Amino acid sequence: MTRTPNGATVWQQLIDDAEFVIAHPNAWGIREQHVLRRAAVRADYVSAAQADTRVRFISEGEASVHFCIVHGNLGAKLKV
Repeated sequence: MTRTPNGATVWQQLIDDAEFVIAHPNAWGIREQHVLRRAAVRADYVSAAQADTRVRFISEGEASVHFCIVHGNLGAKLKV
């Protein structure tokens, strides 16, 4: 397990500007995203007014592709 020294202090410094990206199953849609967004508000990560802009979603398929690009050296082989 990795820990951040002074993690609570760092969290307090960054939380007001943080954006949260949540991966979800491919079949999930707007309803499920709404539940997750509401959970972020209830957990006091974001205010209800900011939830639409600071809580974002990515499907598990898209997240997997990004993981492979970053950790599988696939990025070096892709061309624009």
